[in-house]
Amino acid sequence: MSEGYWKTVSAHWARQTEDELRYAVAKLIEARRGLTALQFVHLDLKSIESEQLCAILQALPRSDEAERGASSMDRHSIEEVFKILNSRGTISRDRMADLEFLYLKVFRFDRGRIPNLEAEVNDNPSLFCKAIRMAYRGKNESRDVEPNDEQKTAARNANTFIDALSSVPGVDEHGVIQAGKLKEWIIEARRISEPTGHRAMLDYQIGEILAHAPLAEDGSWPCEPVREAVNDLYSVEIERDITIGRYNARGATWRGEGGAQDRELADQYEGWAKACEFEHPRMARILREMVRKYIAEAEWQDNEAMIRRRMRY
Repeated sequence: MSEGYWKTVSAHWARQTEDELRYAVAKLIEARRGLTALQFVHLDLKSIESEQLCAILQALPRSDEAERGASSMDRHSIEEVFKILNSRGTISRDRMADLEFLYLKVFRFDRGRIPNLEAEVNDNPSLFCKAIRMAYRGKNESRDVEPNDEQKTAARNANTFIDALSSVPGVDEHGVIQAGKLKEWIIEARRISEPTGHRAMLDYQIGEILAHAPLAEDGSWPCEPVREAVNDLYSVEIERDITIGRYNARGATWRGEGGAQDRELADQYEGWAKACEFEHPRMARILREMVRKYIAEAEWQDNEAMIRRRMRY
């Protein structure tokens, strides 16, 4: 069939055979209609070979239909393609990481959805450092020089990449965080970032990631390897963004009158601080900063509740 046909044909799923599906997808991609190709096979994604699923993902941003934008249904289909490819394990990790980077905006608010990219960062802290250099000026860089459009776009993409990361580095081949590997990762990242004047910003971003660390086996937070790394490699920047990250992670809450919820959280953090204050006093200090934040929040909520009660009369 002519190239013009595939540029204009309205493609609809109609129980085609697998060979027919694959042929149509290939022709639609050739016609720069990646979005139509995805929509055409969205009910039969598991019938499509891995290489062709990759081709669809690669074609979408370059498609003549890219400006049309993907619907919520299309975004769901994109997520399904990634799930299928990850479950099959037939595409190399570095290629999957490149595809995840291409679709960071899809996963930006869904932490833990870019496992291949996070695995690459886990093995190579220089990737994280490069993103920080792209996103932020170094401490010695002039603030008077306005970045060009290309630099602004690169900075936005780098920020999206940084925001999407949530897995704590230092993970071994079994997916377990190891204190030694985590500390080595932080030390190497600091070595890379120091000459360019990005050390402080690096530590801020490390603190943000560590704020998402898992619980310890006894249910306290954070897990032992993170306690050790924070205690041994402490900085005020890491402390600040751990506390900010933990506070923001609470999200929107429904609350009754007064500060009872905040006092419960303060008690929880105090218990966690006591669990690590002897072996990891710097980590305990950070946790007690959270205690102070929640006590202050509780007192403010108490005052607000008292004012509202008075206004009723």
